[in-house]
Amino acid sequence: MTRKAFLLCAALALQLLFEQPGLAQAYPARLVRVVVPYPPGGGNDALARLFAQRLGEKWGEPAIVDNWPGASGNIGADYVVKSPADGYTLLVMPTDLAINPGLYRKMPYDAAKDLTPIDMMARVPEMIAVHPSSGIGSLADLVKQDKARPGALSYASCGTGTPTHLAGEMLKSMAGIELLHVPYKGCSPAHLDAVSGQVPIVISTAANLLPFIKTGKLRAIAITSRARSRLAPAVPTVAEQGFPDYMIENWFGLLAPSHIPAQIVGKVSADVAEILADPKFIEKLTDNGF
Repeated sequence: MTRKAFLLCAALALQLLFEQPGLAQAYPARLVRVVVPYPPGGGNDALARLFAQRLGEKWGEPAIVDNWPGASGNIGADYVVKSPADGYTLLVMPTDLAINPGLYRKMPYDAAKDLTPIDMMARVPEMIAVHPSSGIGSLADLVKQDKARPGALSYASCGTGTPTHLAGEMLKSMAGIELLHVPYKGCSPAHLDAVSGQVPIVISTAANLLPFIKTGKLRAIAITSRARSRLAPAVPTVAEQGFPDYMIENWFGLLAPSHIPAQIVGKVSADVAEILADPKFIEKLTDNGF
């Protein structure tokens, strides 16, 4: 056998081995990157880090979070799409994945074709909060202030087209008000400007805003889910405050590039399911607002 023929046979043998179910048992054999398409400090980042830590412990190989913010998650998602489909680059992304095709005229990728869904990780409602100096104590106060001076009030969101943005636009539509939208490149910078009073209103996940609510830096006036949050039971829903058809929840999914071997998808999914079956981990998620 010539050297060239030998190398071809060896490559074929490795490919066949890779396609066997036993391959999943060897995965991962090195560091796994979990891409978060938003800046550090937000809910997506916090959730990814909780899972990455547990997956790394389970695998005996490090799983690290890699932040690629911008374009409502499109930059990070596109990076994952263009990464090797070997299971060593994963994506944690929220509802923006489903929203962005309706927001951007030209998308850098096709989520349905270019990404493989692995598992649903968590869901969380949005929260509407205000700076204590705003003089707003309820949703009715917010509506009253805006109608007295249309467009004078502004609200910060985690980015154009994000569920936090849509939550504000839905409220504007249903209440007939003219809030000015101030989009940020991620939740963390939006929180900072809201806490400092630069923007009087902020819409973000309950998980993101609860620490500021508890310390009195912000005041929660509404939850966007159908029912009240267990973590903030005193905060009424938007629906309770005169808008019964209002409801928005954010979900977070774990994905990989398309064409990833099914055995690896199955292993990662099973490992995530096992982690989610741990009551202590569930308690940690709910304590963080998920």
